[in-house]
Amino acid sequence: MTTKEEIKRMTDNLSDEQAKKVYSFIYTMLVNAIETVEPDEFDLQMIKEYEESSEEDKKYISAEELYKELGLKL
Repeated sequence: MTTKEEIKRMTDNLSDEQAKKVYSFIYTMLVNAIETVEPDEFDLQMIKEYEESSEEDKKYISAEELYKELGLKL
């Protein structure tokens, strides 16, 4: 049995509350593993174009709204 299969088997028997805690732990671990890099010229150009764009083009959507729109759960 692979590690992923074993994790799935173990989590199938968790309560929702326990599963939320496991999810939070895994999510935090993955977020912390993301490498931070300095923006290159392409990135800087995109930032500049955004800053110079109209307010209509700068519509804000929260993470919660985006997840809901995509049918995902946080």
